[in-house]
Amino acid sequence: MYLVKSCRICGKKIRFPLDRGAIRVSCDCGYSFLADPDDRALYIDATIDLTPGPKEPRPSLREITDTLIQRIKSVKDKISVQCINPGNTKQIVIRRIYDAKYWIQNYRLHPDSEKRKVLIPFCVLLVLAVCLILSRLL
Repeated sequence: MYLVKSCRICGKKIRFPLDRGAIRVSCDCGYSFLADPDDRALYIDATIDLTPGPKEPRPSLREITDTLIQRIKSVKDKISVQCINPGNTKQIVIRRIYDAKYWIQNYRLHPDSEKRKVLIPFCVLLVLAVCLILSRLL
């Protein structure tokens, strides 16, 4: 939200944001003042502008594709580096085991969507295991 107030010296309208706290606002003529949103005197002879501020330019299709290609190349390089070094495979497996252990230990802290991603396959595997055991017993 912005406030529009006239300059005391030249009368030009000055537009400044209200959501940034107390800020120093200056006019082109050199006049400046401290705009404190908590001060009621600031709103005398002023209007509120609800239009959004300047938007960041949207990236072009070319920029998006270039970024995507760079990310794919970086992932490809990481995968190729891991596959070339056979000694690294053991470290990767150990790291993933530790990550899974940590994830399980902190299961209750995860959002529900993450919990469902693990709980549903686990339940399916459990049902399949029970069916397999029962089929061998019968």
